Amino acid sequence: MKKIAIFGGTFNPIHKGHISLAIQLNKRIGFDKIIVIPSNIPPHKEACDLASNEHRYQMCKLATQEYGDLFEVSDMEIRSNEKSYSIYTVEAIRQIYPNDEIYMILGSDMFIYFDKWYRFEDILSQVVLVTGARAEHEDEILQLKAKELMKEYPNARIMCIAIDVKEMCSTQIRTMDKNGQDTKCFLDKKVAGYIKSNHLYSC
Repeated sequence: MKKIAIFGGTFNPIHKGHISLAIQLNKRIGFDKIIVIPSNIPPHKEACDLASNEHRYQMCKLATQEYGDLFEVSDMEIRSNEKSYSIYTVEAIRQIYPNDEIYMILGSDMFIYFDKWYRFEDILSQVVLVTGARAEHEDEILQLKAKELMKEYPNARIMCIAIDVKEMCSTQIRTMDKNGQDTKCFLDKKVAGYIKSNHLYSC
């Protein structure tokens, strides 16, 4: 049985924090594949601080290139005309890997609000939720949230793993880029070059 991880997000842009989270979780769990899935953004919502579906997809491919077959970048959500509800993605991945263990990687901020997601109960029944705690105080908060969920949903499988990731966010990177500040320390150099050559956030 393979271990397949779903790693979704806006990835606007994908940065070193995203990759570091996935790599550190992989060291603990040993995924056979991590499927990076940029979410769909309708064309009418695109703005100068919101890169198009195609740009975000290409940046994800560039950011994961050096890791060989561990990462796969999927356009399944950006090809859809529907909202990117995670349950639909989980069900689609389940059809591709019916006999394998499916994991869902969540950043700590997303995990805290997981029970507000559309059909989150159905997601819980189909995947192992995995999140990374970046500091001691964050670990306590995430462990408490996990206990609450597992108390209400006894069959839920949730893993909170301590990680060492420098705090960063895509919003900060976009603002820095717009202001002409150097963002190379936050981005894979190929992603940084792609952003610069396509003038993604500098308008």
